Amino acid sequence: MHLLRVQVPDFRGLKNIDITFEKYFFPSIFPLGSQNGGGKSTLLQLIFVLLHCSVDDDKKPFLENLLQGFKISDRQDK
Repeated sequence: MHLLRVQVPDFRGLKNIDITFEKYFFPSIFPLGSQNGGGKSTLLQLIFVLLHCSVDDDKKPFLENLLQGFKISDRQDK
């Protein structure tokens, strides 16, 4: 599984985040920079939880609780 795009319109301290990776760009290391309190850890935690919990049916209630009120796009390329 490769991450191609991360979009976060509004989650905790993250607002209007949109990161797109090139189709064949799979770096071993990806630098992520921001000021203190800029949301780096929150973004990484969100990505981890979504990728880790979305494949396990037992963990989906956790995701639903975490994302309560967060609207997910119905687009096919999500």
